[in-house]
Amino acid sequence: AIRQKVDQLVILCEQKTTVFHIDPSTVTNRAHLSKLVKPQEISNTLWSLAKLASENIHYNLDTRFFHMFREIAGDFENLNQFKPQETGNTIWALATLVQHSQIRQNDYHILREIVYAYMGFIVDRLQQSDYEFKPQEASNIVWGIANLISTIYEKDQLNRRLIFDYVVALIDFIVPRMDKFPPQELNNALWGFAKIYKTMDIEIYDWKNCKEHAEVYKFVMAVQDQVKSRNLRYFKPQDVSTILYSLANLNCNIHEFAAYSILLTLYCQNSKYYKPQETSNIAWAIATAGYVKDGDLERSGDFDSLISDAFACIGKKLYYAPEHFKPQEQKD
Repeated sequence: AIRQKVDQLVILCEQKTTVFHIDPSTVTNRAHLSKLVKPQEISNTLWSLAKLASENIHYNLDTRFFHMFREIAGDFENLNQFKPQETGNTIWALATLVQHSQIRQNDYHILREIVYAYMGFIVDRLQQSDYEFKPQEASNIVWGIANLISTIYEKDQLNRRLIFDYVVALIDFIVPRMDKFPPQELNNALWGFAKIYKTMDIEIYDWKNCKEHAEVYKFVMAVQDQVKSRNLRYFKPQDVSTILYSLANLNCNIHEFAAYSILLTLYCQNSKYYKPQETSNIAWAIATAGYVKDGDLERSGDFDSLISDAFACIGKKLYYAPEHFKPQEQKD
């Protein structure tokens, strides 16, 4: 079914863009794809396919699929026809499809062009006050672009300047609106920025004094402020584990960022509701964030007591139900 749906979408776009191929050298004959195929048709179909793919129904994306996307993304006039929701859904869907599909080696350069085109478009539109993403749309874009960047990074060189411009533009948009972001959207966005920095092998340990990446530090502190000020009962286990995991991925030291102690306290109070993956992410975050150093675990203070409690909760779950943990989760 997924193969049939993708083929139908590609064929539809090819049929409606026949005029585009009459004389590609003549600008007047160029018909914009989004005028022929409605953006909602494209985003809705891709979103449905991505939901199937996320349920482990795999599909091998062929070259025609990526050529179709390049036609969409290759011209700002095409992209301008997409509403913010359609843009967010399309980027999320593309990232999910790519994540669950086999891609031919020769198609990676096309995927790179598509990703750069969307990033450039987002940077351009966020500078205009008339283009407003809702929290879920913004977090979908951060999550989707982060996954796409990690995919093309393995196969091609990255335009680091464009990526930094994109990160700054998204952060400048999200931070003033962060109080409207539900916990899931907060953790998705934080995870996305952490994923981008990890992909580019950027290691920063002194965030306070790093002027080059001040925007990311501003975003991390804004997330921490939200953790401090909100009612924590709205933070689900996945929210808690993802925020802790992302902070650790960004090398935010566990002794310097108050969000760790707040969220670890919440974990200790509700550890029985945490799935194995969420538990292993928290264990990995504690170790990676600077607590375990030279094997020294015997330190005094309330925070050390909290760490001991958290490890006790983690160890209890692993000891009594090791069969529920996958090999990688046990390793973490």
